[in-house]
Amino acid sequence: MLVIAASGDSWPDARKRAVLLHALGTEGQRLFYTLPNTGDTFTTAIAALKEHFVPKVNVIAERHKFRQRAQRPDETVNQFLASLRELAATCDFGNMEDQMLRDQLIEGVANTRIRDRLLLEPDLTLAKATTLALQIESGLRDANVLSDATAASASAPVRAVQKQPKQSRRWDTKKKPPDPAPATTQAAANRRSCFRCGSFNHLANKPSCPAAKMTCNKCGKVGHFSRVCRSTRKEVREVVINEPTVLYMNNAVQDKILCTVQVTVNGRCKDVELIVDTGSSVSIIPENIYQTYFSECVLTEPTFALVTYAKEKISVKGCLKATISHDSHSTAGTLVVVESGAALLGLDLFQSLQMKLEGRKVITTSTSPTPTVEPAVPETVSDHSPDMSVQEVGYAKNFIHKVHILPNAVPVQQKLRRLPFSVRQAVSEELKDLQDKGIIERIDASPWVSPIVVTQRRDGGKPRMCVDLREPNKVIVADCHPLPHMDELFSNLRGATVFSTIDLAS
Repeated sequence: MLVIAASGDSWPDARKRAVLLHALGTEGQRLFYTLPNTGDTFTTAIAALKEHFVPKVNVIAERHKFRQRAQRPDETVNQFLASLRELAATCDFGNMEDQMLRDQLIEGVANTRIRDRLLLEPDLTLAKATTLALQIESGLRDANVLSDATAASASAPVRAVQKQPKQSRRWDTKKKPPDPAPATTQAAANRRSCFRCGSFNHLANKPSCPAAKMTCNKCGKVGHFSRVCRSTRKEVREVVINEPTVLYMNNAVQDKILCTVQVTVNGRCKDVELIVDTGSSVSIIPENIYQTYFSECVLTEPTFALVTYAKEKISVKGCLKATISHDSHSTAGTLVVVESGAALLGLDLFQSLQMKLEGRKVITTSTSPTPTVEPAVPETVSDHSPDMSVQEVGYAKNFIHKVHILPNAVPVQQKLRRLPFSVRQAVSEELKDLQDKGIIERIDASPWVSPIVVTQRRDGGKPRMCVDLREPNKVIVADCHPLPHMDELFSNLRGATVFSTIDLAS
């Protein structure tokens, strides 16, 4: 557009390309020179920039969005059609675009009267469908205005009848005034009211009805007040509470991991097979196992309540204090006795017995110290690979890091912190050195300004400079990446004998 505005159609390609790079600015030029296939002509430069900045469109996904689009409650036909045209621009319909817009207009329009009228029209085109839809929408809007005006005028005679008795009592106290109730009742009977809020000033199809999104306190449904609710409350004569069957896992036997532990209570030792469930905070045995092996042992009262994942209460019979053993590990724990269900080894015993899952096997980790092995490698990397000890700063080629921020982020310009006179010269020299190496660059202005924090190194060398980025970090979209679990890391390090420590100087 700059070339066209400057009447530069007759310019040579080299001049057009130079004007383009000048318009890109410093940041755009840096990005441009990292792109492949930029060429030497204006056309190739434009093609390279389009390939980098213009995202590739998935036509199938865009057409799915187009077909799923429907008119919203607060959206007019014109707004709905404009949104459809915007979606169709990336759908690559070609010559079929008008027909697809017509079909989606009929399918997605919210008013059924508009849809029925359009379906009755033979040889319907997009222009004709748009005209009919706008006419019907305008007619319905005008009808609502007239209906509201009629409802407002109908209430005037009722107010006049209600005020009439005051005038009668003022001038003639012997004559009994007319009863306004029949007139009021007759006027109310002839008027239509909103079944959502009960008002006579509008009907239920008016979007501004205050009860359109309210929840009824009587029936619990959305869309009306309780004073106009048509449902009747049934009298409750009896409340039947059925205890839920909790932790009953007969339908999930394919994925269970079994573990046999030794349970010792008052000198009686029994082997009990449990299902490993680290999602359970306690270990559970059903009442039938307790009656079979430990019926003579006394249960203690639980000091807690158990619920399922669905917030259903579990019937607890009591707690059994026991010593649980697995392999060479033993621990004193508590088994919760429930009415029914499966026997579970919960997270409490899983951690106390130092258990670990490898595939579908349960093993216990060893607590014996790892033997120390002398390293068989040189003490420093420079002794082994002298070419790796390079003092210069390296560069990542063909790569530009972009920090993603929230769409509604407001740039923050923080005040600079004062530096002590004793470190100003050292800081200036360090900044000059970083600029000469190409690590930082000098700019005149920026919407984001963060102060630097200077600390002195222990060896008394160059000052250590850090940037206080706490304010920008609040609006940065972090790159989410799952961190490995500690058990996985320890499993991968099993058998390792040589470890390296890398310290980046800057």
